[in-house]
Formats: sequence, structure tokens, C-alpha cells
Amino acid sequence: MDELTNDAKYFLAVTYKQYLNNIDNGSSKHDARELGDVPDFKQLFPEWEIQDISDTANELKNIGYVKSDQYWFPYPSNVELTSKAIIYCEQRFKRDVKSIMKTIIDLTSLLF
Repeated sequence: MDELTNDAKYFLAVTYKQYLNNIDNGSSKHDARELGDVPDFKQLFPEWEIQDISDTANELKNIGYVKSDQYWFPYPSNVELTSKAIIYCEQRFKRDVKSIMKTIIDLTSLLF
């Protein structure tokens, strides 16, 4: 989608991969989409500063791809993927982990 920055595409690819891993490990779809507070899921983005994760989560929130609360100021809390994000990822990746990994690698070379 043209409305997404490369950072946002990377964020979605990484978190969608985590979502699928959570389901494979027995989580419900509802629980699998929950990412937690931004500092809690920093391990998914070790190359990013917490503020960069926060900014990207807020970017995606503004267009409806994630929802979050603001309990843990200044960072989003209770971040979770929305149905809109899951639909976008399913259409883009077809639940194919190889396709997700290729996108992550391609975006990594653009971003870092």
C-alpha cells in the first residue's frame, strides 16, 4: 500500500510473523495479535530505538493498523494489530513465512 512507509511495512512484517508464531505455539488469534507495551516488544526490533518503535506504532495507529492505549507515557501501551493489519498481511504474504522473511530482508537492506 502506498500509504505505508518502509518502516511501517517492516513493523507489520515483523509483527505479523510474530502473530503467526504465536498462533503456531497455541495462542488464540485474539491473544496472538497483542504485542504489549512498546518497551516490552523491543526484542522484535533490536536495531531500533524505543522512540522509533513508538513513532512507527503511532503512525500505524493513525491509519488503523494497530490500536493502543497511552498508559505508559510517552510510549504506546497495549499495542495490538487490528483486523485491518491482519487482512493487509494475509493479502500480501498469504501466510507464507518465506515471503514474510524475504520482505523483512529486503526492507532491512533499505532501512539499515
